Amino acid sequence: MYKIPSKYYFRIHHVRPRFKNDIENVLLFIAAEIELIGEDKEKIFQNKLQDAIKRYPGNSLKTEKTINNWRTEITSLLSLIQYTSDGKCQPSQMAKKINNAENLIEFFKYFCFNFQYPGGFLKESEIINFIKKGIKFKPAKYIIKLLIYGLEKETKFGITKAEATHCILNDLRVTKNNRNVSKTYQLIKNNRKINEHYNVDGDTVRYAGDILDYMVLANLLRRSPNGQYYLVTAQIDLIEIFSKDEKMFNDYDILYHKTDLKIEDLKDIKKKWFDYFNHKLNNKILEKSADYSFANTDNVKTAYNKNFIQNILNNLEEKKITNQIKNKDIGNAGEAYTIYYELMRLESLGKKNLSKQIKKIPDHLGVGYDIKSFEGKTLNQGNELQRLIEVKTTISNSKINAKAFNMTANEWTAAETLKEAYHIYRLHISKSEIQLFIIKDPVTLYKNDKISMRPGANIVRIEYTKDNGKFEEIIQ
Repeated sequence: MYKIPSKYYFRIHHVRPRFKNDIENVLLFIAAEIELIGEDKEKIFQNKLQDAIKRYPGNSLKTEKTINNWRTEITSLLSLIQYTSDGKCQPSQMAKKINNAENLIEFFKYFCFNFQYPGGFLKESEIINFIKKGIKFKPAKYIIKLLIYGLEKETKFGITKAEATHCILNDLRVTKNNRNVSKTYQLIKNNRKINEHYNVDGDTVRYAGDILDYMVLANLLRRSPNGQYYLVTAQIDLIEIFSKDEKMFNDYDILYHKTDLKIEDLKDIKKKWFDYFNHKLNNKILEKSADYSFANTDNVKTAYNKNFIQNILNNLEEKKITNQIKNKDIGNAGEAYTIYYELMRLESLGKKNLSKQIKKIPDHLGVGYDIKSFEGKTLNQGNELQRLIEVKTTISNSKINAKAFNMTANEWTAAETLKEAYHIYRLHISKSEIQLFIIKDPVTLYKNDKISMRPGANIVRIEYTKDNGKFEEIIQ
């Protein structure tokens, strides 16, 4: 069994969320709760967050200790809060990104890009141990460089959790000395050649497994049925940015040569870590998109509203090739699918003439909804009953079960005014499917205690169940 020489062995670890298998749903929920809490004194903020975590489905019977662990894991590992100079907590830029765009792939790109050892997600005593060992290491960058090198040597190269654990993360020759990826590649190949075994105990490989799985959620890697992780080569521009990345959190640097390092020396650094993690989120790293085939233009009937739909879908197809899809494109994709659904729905009702009148409302008009369509019912005066649609789109790597979304105050006011004409089209776009759920007249549902609405500073958070609307099939 392969073992790292003892003088080079150091077991890397990090906070492990108890909700890892449900992390995308948890992120959507908690980010929204944190933004609703807003800025508050640290103790009050943490208590409110604790109460919010208890409301997450399945948590009501969990012990206070478990809930507290959730809170610690969320705020430390995922950097969803930041600290002010006057001792308050506030929603982090990362939390706001999730909450506003609901783009989980984007979140995990940021996360993988910034994540390094040591970091503020560790306890101070653990950070000291990392510093004493001389560790300063960004795992996603190294893994990507290794996989790129492997592909230069052979047509297909991936790594397993065990190989990532024993040949990368737990070896100081890598995490401290930054061993050249060519040597790590050769080590892995030699071990395979002699059929070398690794300790694959769950507790041993779980931390490397976490990193690899987060990279899958960022659409940087894909996991094959044989347990190997491979580069998503369609992301070549993004992969190049990761491999050439020189950005590091450097505030620990002055402590590496300190002989009598104490916890007090870290007192003011931990909060800086969260600022670092949330700094300049609009950098070029996230202008690169997940490689989603949002639509096949061959499936889109373009006889009506041809210019709008065709331009949107052509734009997406072009950007898919160059990996340049941004949040605005995701919203546009949701709107394009919505319009296509409306075209087909009205045509099926024998209202082909109305489908020509479907309109995308320009954002700058601020009317509180995105699309003007029709019910397909004629009123007594001969006018057609309108259907006014606000589209809420979430994108994730895997299928999620989120049952909540945000509305702006303006959108909620529009819903109050328009009543039964107002519809929410809730779209979930993932690799496996596009799911459409329609909610009609959310304000009346709220007044009848069918859905919940909780106001925040600039948004309201809507929570619903499958009984509050209906799923509709959408051609993909």
